[in-house]
Amino acid sequence: MAEQPRFTSIATKFSVFTAVLVFWVIAVVLAYDYSRASFSAGKAVLLLVVLSLVASAISRFTIRLLVRPLSLLQGGIQDLEAGRLRQIRVSRTNDEIEFLGRSFNSMVDALSASRAEVREHRELLEERIRQRTEALDAALQSALSSSQAKSEFLANMSHELRTPMSGVIGMLDLVLDTPLAPDQREHLQCARNCAMSLLALLNDLLDLSKIEAGRMILEEIPYDIRELVAESTHTHLAAASAKGVQLRWTASARVPAAMVGDPLRLRQILANLLSNAGKFTTAAE
Repeated sequence: MAEQPRFTSIATKFSVFTAVLVFWVIAVVLAYDYSRASFSAGKAVLLLVVLSLVASAISRFTIRLLVRPLSLLQGGIQDLEAGRLRQIRVSRTNDEIEFLGRSFNSMVDALSASRAEVREHRELLEERIRQRTEALDAALQSALSSSQAKSEFLANMSHELRTPMSGVIGMLDLVLDTPLAPDQREHLQCARNCAMSLLALLNDLLDLSKIEAGRMILEEIPYDIRELVAESTHTHLAAASAKGVQLRWTASARVPAAMVGDPLRLRQILANLLSNAGKFTTAAE
């Protein structure tokens, strides 16, 4: 804030003006008496005393009616500039000065009411923001709990269903290894393919729950890549034959027989690729 300039008060100016006026009157009277050779020291003293009293009375009356109310108004303006809303004491002069003081107090009242209203609205807004934040936190916690419950349910269900499904596939493999009629083998092979598809779906559900929980871990175990590709291809042979599509696989001699990785994830990838290839390939192609 810029520094305010220093002012000379009205009381000082008026006092100086009154003193100059008194001394000028005295000087005129004394000069007039001196010019007529009737100068009297007692008269000069008496005149000085009378004029000084009159000047003092005029000065006090002016200070009371004009200077003091303006000083109070100046103090109120300085308080307002500093952010302090305080009313000033209004002098009962029944003139423009009193009207100015009352107008200033009315302005202070209006500013105080506006500040209180702004404070009330701010507190109300802060309370609403706090309530909305709490509601959002509660909704977020509820959503997280629901998501966690869903993931746990999928993980438990897929895990519990994988065990009997593996047993069903194992039994079907044992039956397929026995002498069977062609139509029986075809039916059992179809049942095995359906069971493998259902097992793949259960594995996908379990993987989804692990990914959502951040617990997906890739294994690093040795496996035979050719054997894995052969098993994956053999699973989809029946579906390819039903559409009149030949399904074959080859491996380059540069591909090592033993590899280290996660055979289950690779089997899932191959199953999805072979399933999409059989679904979108026709016999004409």
